[in-house]
Amino acid sequence: MGRLRRSWVLLAAGVVAAILFIAITSTDRRDAETELTQPGGTVGVPVNVLEPTADLSVSLAPGATPSALPAPLAPFTIFYDLDQGLDHPIWDIGRLLPLHHQGVRDGKVRRVSRDVGNAALFPGLCEAREESQCPRAILESDSVPWLNPGARDLRWGALVRLRGELTTEGENIVQKGRSTAGTQFKLQVDHRAGLPSCVVAGPVLGVNRIFVAQRNVTVADGAWHTLDCTRVGGTLSLLVDGVVASKVAVPAGLSIVNDEPLRIGGKGVAPGNDQFHGVLDNIYVTIG
Repeated sequence: MGRLRRSWVLLAAGVVAAILFIAITSTDRRDAETELTQPGGTVGVPVNVLEPTADLSVSLAPGATPSALPAPLAPFTIFYDLDQGLDHPIWDIGRLLPLHHQGVRDGKVRRVSRDVGNAALFPGLCEAREESQCPRAILESDSVPWLNPGARDLRWGALVRLRGELTTEGENIVQKGRSTAGTQFKLQVDHRAGLPSCVVAGPVLGVNRIFVAQRNVTVADGAWHTLDCTRVGGTLSLLVDGVVASKVAVPAGLSIVNDEPLRIGGKGVAPGNDQFHGVLDNIYVTIG
């Protein structure tokens, strides 16, 4: 009888221990869920997407485009380091918005190596008498509404190399929208002298206005240069190699909203596309 009593005691103790373990585990799980979902918890959208995040493309249905994905919360950055090459599609490192090749007349954007990683080489100058016969190529995103900055702070730029003999009257590097018929932000190298400039455009008191911050010193010298544009509050600035080179005042409420995609290397592939003829890397846009 004593041996039987001891068996019952051990069994009861085991049951009590199992109940306690389940209760503690459930409490810990509830506490963890509360921490993750309450403000200040450990789950949230990164402030600046400058490191690879989860592969958002896995949530796309067959045939869907990135515009079907939830919009990232501002502030955010899309950054194309091109180190994975130029195979289609070309993802930014946060996998928010892919770029696609667009080209005519055998125009291509080609991968080239540099000291660190890869870069994108755009078509060179064309000797044809008619521009319609020239190769033209750009990189272009889908049109997504969340890439419209509105009146929020905005930064965009690229690492640029352009030789002096490859300049034209206008070569577009990064742009969204059109300056003469709507709203726009743009980085470009203009004129035969190879002068970098930043542009924002939009309606002011019912009239479309174009604002340009330009440096009157060439960057078309065959060397790498970082070109950055910032629209913060009422100031549009151009930075060359990290140094402010030009500033202009803009209306603080100027809102940039349009249905255009992000375009790299030109404003399209039709004749007169302001084709860029150099090499680009580390292309980015930051909103917020």
